[in-house]
Amino acid sequence: MYKRQARAQIAALSTALELYALDNASYPPQARGLQALVQPQPDVASWRGPYLKKANGLIDPWGRPFVYRQPGRHAAAEVFTFGRDNAPGGQGEDQDLTSW
Repeated sequence: MYKRQARAQIAALSTALELYALDNASYPPQARGLQALVQPQPDVASWRGPYLKKANGLIDPWGRPFVYRQPGRHAAAEVFTFGRDNAPGGQGEDQDLTSW
């Protein structure tokens, strides 16, 4: 059940990142992280967010923040969770879930 919720959250985060990039000509820097989707960025004049309705969407179903990587290894920006065990790999509820 949590895997399905995490996949939906990752899809929503990916869409929010795309909207952010359309408005700002780039993805949020990794140092700012996904918080840039919900909090105004004073040095980003074209910020038109929030790009995500609720900040709790930044937390995976297991209670940890989603991991954001920019630049990514597989895409320009990546969002993922390591699942229930919070370790790479795994199966079932421990499986990594990614945006790529």
